[in-house]
Amino acid sequence: VRGSVIVAEDGSQAEVDVIIYATGFDLTATHHGIDIIVAPAAAAGLGSAAPLSFSKVMGDKPRAFYGLAVAGFPNLFMTNGPNTGLGHNSMIYMAECGVNCIMKLLRRMSRQRLKWLAVTAAAQERFNEELQARLRSSVWLSGGCGSWYVNKDGEGSSVLWPGLCLEYWWRTCVAGPRAGDWAGAKMDKAVPAAPGAAGAAVAAADVKMIV
Repeated sequence: VRGSVIVAEDGSQAEVDVIIYATGFDLTATHHGIDIIVAPAAAAGLGSAAPLSFSKVMGDKPRAFYGLAVAGFPNLFMTNGPNTGLGHNSMIYMAECGVNCIMKLLRRMSRQRLKWLAVTAAAQERFNEELQARLRSSVWLSGGCGSWYVNKDGEGSSVLWPGLCLEYWWRTCVAGPRAGDWAGAKMDKAVPAAPGAAGAAVAAADVKMIV
């Protein structure tokens, strides 16, 4: 590049007004700049006994539960989170499934008078173990193809969904949300609003698994 001129390998030149230099996307950094901090959330396997930072928990290998929630962060729901990316369909469909699942969770919270709701760490770990095992046999990770779909260390993918869109719909909107994957506290209990209130801790006896 010479000023506003691009010189090609063959010596030809082209004067331009704007140069757009793009080599791909950092798809594991979509959470950067989102600094949500919650207080100790160890009850019911919701997370660490130390304060949690969303950006630090996500790190370079973001993990979530169906791209909708992250263990340790109650009442935090999102769409198109980790491992909802597609190579064969529209992300709008995944977002629509996510919204439908979140609405089911919110209706449960309202119906059961829950102060907070969070996916358990155990459920999230089981889900991600299955997910990464399936991805290891995919062309993205076993075909010798390098791309920004693969994590920076080459181990696994925090971006892609390994199955059909129909499967994601079934697991999030029909078969799910499953009992035992989520924990919450009743609104009429004399306990903190959520494991995230400043200086709060939630007793295990005050945690209720939703059905």
